Amino acid sequence: MESLGSVMCKEFACSSILSEKLSIRYKDLKTILEKGIDLATELRTSEDSIKDLRERLHKLECAAMFVIVGEVKAGKSSFINALLGEEICDVDAAPCTATIQELVHGGERRQMQLGEKCERIFLPFDQLKAITIVDTPGTNSIIKEHQLITENYLPQCDVAVFVLTAKNPHTATAWELLTLIRRDWMHRVVFVLQQADLASKSELDKNLDMVRTYARERNVSEPKIFPLSALREKQGAQDSGFAEFRAYLRSSVESGDVWQIKFDGACNILGQVIRSIRSDLHKAKSQTSDDLRLVDDLENTLTQRKTKIEGLRQLVIDSLLGTYDQLTDGLEQKFGTGLEVGTILRRSLPFVRDKTIKDWLHQIEREFQSDSTDVINKAAAASSRQLEAEIASMIDAMESMVTGHMAKTAQPQQNLVDDREEIIRSLSDAMNRDSLRKHLQKGLPEDISLQGNLLGGGGLVFIGASVALLTKIAIFEITGGILTAIGALLIAVTLLWKRGAVVKDLKQKISQGRKDFEQRITQELTGLFERLFHEISHNLSTTRKKLEKAKNTLEPQIHKADEILNEVGRLRGE
Repeated sequence: MESLGSVMCKEFACSSILSEKLSIRYKDLKTILEKGIDLATELRTSEDSIKDLRERLHKLECAAMFVIVGEVKAGKSSFINALLGEEICDVDAAPCTATIQELVHGGERRQMQLGEKCERIFLPFDQLKAITIVDTPGTNSIIKEHQLITENYLPQCDVAVFVLTAKNPHTATAWELLTLIRRDWMHRVVFVLQQADLASKSELDKNLDMVRTYARERNVSEPKIFPLSALREKQGAQDSGFAEFRAYLRSSVESGDVWQIKFDGACNILGQVIRSIRSDLHKAKSQTSDDLRLVDDLENTLTQRKTKIEGLRQLVIDSLLGTYDQLTDGLEQKFGTGLEVGTILRRSLPFVRDKTIKDWLHQIEREFQSDSTDVINKAAAASSRQLEAEIASMIDAMESMVTGHMAKTAQPQQNLVDDREEIIRSLSDAMNRDSLRKHLQKGLPEDISLQGNLLGGGGLVFIGASVALLTKIAIFEITGGILTAIGALLIAVTLLWKRGAVVKDLKQKISQGRKDFEQRITQELTGLFERLFHEISHNLSTTRKKLEKAKNTLEPQIHKADEILNEVGRLRGE
């Protein structure tokens, strides 16, 4: 059963190896490093940057490292147990440490071989969460392999503790190892006279003086020496010397160069990586804003061109209505002349007539169709030329805007926006000249065969041909129907006394036909462009939604980067 003093010793050791301030800074720095790694990984930052952060986190496995050196039977294991307040090391009559052991925190006890003479021991003790203890074999057994300590551990340790017995601190191998330590690392060396409770006051005073002398002879100008008793510490005695020793360790770690190097190195690398990420995020945000401005410009261009195209379309319709009026006026005039009384009577007499009334109607129809074809083709070509040019200009302008934007932003430093390149590439494909003209072609009625090459050098001349075909179809359907209906009624007797009513009926049908004609060509001509405008609007709307979603994801990432940099600055006291 543990004594009250032992329990108090554990609680004290656990909370006092490192200062509260340093422990908080250590935990905060680890947390911030982990946040930085998470952010860099999330944004698919360069592997080198992520590797640098992971290496800094690895080097920060502990806030402090203490290397314990001493000859066999000097009481190193008891010293470590007393320092940490736990039975971490076995205390045995026989030497128990045959290799250099890194004592680190782990969920369960296990060991990892680091080399022929080194191993890492994972132990489930909270005291090891922030510190690493390097327990070495007796100096008499490793003096020939001193480089393991002098080169692998002393450069990165915060304090090297030379444990000597209070009654006999004169062991040659311990002092021999000290001579092999570089002069610029001597400030990290501290001496412990263990088992001080076994030495008399006079022995202790004498040996303290001897240790100072030995240390100064080996370039330790101001040796720090602590008489300690692991036994008295375990008993909870106030005179064990461990309270003063822990205070020294705390101040040494906080003010020492090793912790500061690790701290500054981690902060510097983290700051560099996150500042680079933040810069890239702002560039990505600016780039996405430029993309959205392109969509704005395309939508404005579409609106302006659509208004102009609709105005030109109405001019085409008005021009075709004028053609209709011209053609039907001629038809009406010929029909009226042919219905004069003398002409009807002459064509009713077999021996004097030049042609029958039926032949006359067929002639009117043939002449009308012949004249209409020529007039309509010329009128359609003339009236639709501007419309063709405006549509071609709109398509070329929009394609040029997209390709110009693509060229300007073709090589982003880092694609931090998910699928941003794919979004812009899709927009470019959709706004391609050939793609847009295909959508324009799809708007035509299936029963109309186009003249001209939609995708070739002929541009959009098919519009004029299409308008001409639409016009002919509409006019022939309307007027042909009128003449056929009249032909069935045209007998000489009926026309002689109903001539006025027939002419009036023709005029009414031509007037109604004009309205039907206007409705038909308006509907068909609108269909030519409706799919094109719808397709462009749909592509722009889809692109805008994707870009806005992508831009919105950047804001929290920028916020994360700012938070990390602010936390680094707070840790550094900036």
